[in-house]
Amino acid sequence: MFTKILVGFDGSKTAWDALRHGVQLARENGAMLCALAVEEPLPHYASAAEEVIAEESQVATYFDQLLASARAEAATAGVALETETVRGHATQALVDYARQIGADLIVVGQHGHTGMLDRMLGSTSDRVVDTAGCSVLVVPASVHHSS
Repeated sequence: MFTKILVGFDGSKTAWDALRHGVQLARENGAMLCALAVEEPLPHYASAAEEVIAEESQVATYFDQLLASARAEAATAGVALETETVRGHATQALVDYARQIGADLIVVGQHGHTGMLDRMLGSTSDRVVDTAGCSVLVVPASVHHSS
C-alpha cells in the first residue's frame, strides 16, 4: 500500500511512537522509511556570534545522536532507516521533504516538544494534515496515568 514513508522526528516521546509505527508499516509494506529532523532557526539576538555558533554545534550534535539512535532502533526491527536533518519550520519542512522524496505517507506524533504552545496555536501535526499532498498518520500521545 505504501512505498515511501516519512516520519517527522524530534526526539519527543510521540516522535518515538511515530517512528515505531513507521517501522512497522515499512516492514509490512516493504516500504522505504525516512526520518526527518527539523532544526528550527535560532534567534539572532545572542550577545556574540560565538554563542550562536556554539549553540548551532550543540543542536547539530543532538540531532546526529538522536537520528543514530533512531537508525539503530529501526535496524533491530530489520528496517533500514534513512535520516536527514534540515533547517526551517517543521510543518513546511516535512511537507516539502515528503514531496521531494515522493513519500506517500507522513507519520507524525500528535504533540512533540512544544506542548502548551501547540495546544494554543495548533500543533505541527495539525498543520501537516492540512497541507500535505499525501496521506498523514497522526500517532496519538499515549495516555498513561501513574498512581
